[in-house]
Amino acid sequence: MLENFFQTNHFARILALFLAIVFWLFVEGEDITQPAMEKKQFKDVSLVTMDLDEGQVVKDMPSYVDVQLEGPQNAFTGITSRDLVAFVDLKGKEPGTHQLPVRVHPPSGLEIISYSPSEVEVNVESMETRSFDLQVALLGRDPTREVTTSLYPKEVTLRGASSCLERVETVKVFADVSELNDLEQIELEETPRPLDESREPVEDLSASPSEIEVYLELESEEKEETSGE
Repeated sequence: MLENFFQTNHFARILALFLAIVFWLFVEGEDITQPAMEKKQFKDVSLVTMDLDEGQVVKDMPSYVDVQLEGPQNAFTGITSRDLVAFVDLKGKEPGTHQLPVRVHPPSGLEIISYSPSEVEVNVESMETRSFDLQVALLGRDPTREVTTSLYPKEVTLRGASSCLERVETVKVFADVSELNDLEQIELEETPRPLDESREPVEDLSASPSEIEVYLELESEEKEETSGE
């Protein structure tokens, strides 16, 4: 009789139901133990360079990328754009323009879905140094009074990308003489400022020395009158 039962359709149906229940429990168990996954977009992730050769500088490269990550909800806790690392590898790159892939290192427990841009144009230039004679520009000066000026040192060395140095027309030291009185001598420390042909500042250059000693002396009115006679 028992053998007949195993050979009937009833047994097959009961077995199929049993297997279906076991499979359902297995799937539901996976869903219960597996944490909920989610995706998040991080904007303005800083893009940096790695392995730039000494004596080189990067010009005209995007500063940020947008990154999308996926992972368990708890893995995103406390994560901001500042915790992400996006970079381009410049090892062995010669001066010139390069089209390079962006690489991103996600935080632990998270995976990268996408990032934009995935490729950027990077302009690599050689670092150069050039020396320039210094000039003094007096601010607040009385045009009727003579001011004697002297500088130490009289020249400055600028360092930076070749394209920036090529723009430099002159390097000036600006000194305010509006408070300078008769027979008074003033010693100031001022920063040299590289200017282009339009007298606009040229940025991204370092100066050595970074401070220039400026000596100022205003001639007295009595001395000027004596010279006039």
